[in-house]
Amino acid sequence: MNKFSLPPAIKPLSVKSITSGLTVGLLATFPLAIPSVAVETTTATAPGFNVQVSSKKSVNRAVTAYNKGNFRTSIAYSKNALIQGLRTPVKSVAYSNLCAALGAEHRYKEARKACDSALKLDAGNWQAYANRASVNWRDNDEVQARADLRAAKKIAGNIGMLVQATKIIG
Repeated sequence: MNKFSLPPAIKPLSVKSITSGLTVGLLATFPLAIPSVAVETTTATAPGFNVQVSSKKSVNRAVTAYNKGNFRTSIAYSKNALIQGLRTPVKSVAYSNLCAALGAEHRYKEARKACDSALKLDAGNWQAYANRASVNWRDNDEVQARADLRAAKKIAGNIGMLVQATKIIG
């Protein structure tokens, strides 16, 4: 995201400078022109991702990194967890978390593959369906996104995250 800074000729006014030279009423009569700043709207136009905790520290490290916005670190932790011989349900969680982090990095092909792996291990992992729906939506596959969202809702019902995703995906 771009950062905006004022040009050197424009200095922000302090309360002291406003009250010492001008009245607030006078300032209110002049419209302020504020330049527009590009804002990423991905979160408003696409459903979010969901990461899951588990009983394994290696999986939870990936969740912590993801929640801090450190997606590359989350990917590394998830990949590390997957080579540790996890039980099948926990391995499905690790793949689903990997899908979320890869999706957040816009690496949709890899993310979809991770979600597919999660679902092969545990077809009842609704979070993996929801993550794959988000990946597909962001990658402009609306039909598959809706199918994945329906599958997630069939398992988990109308929980908050899925209701929100339905508002976006339809």
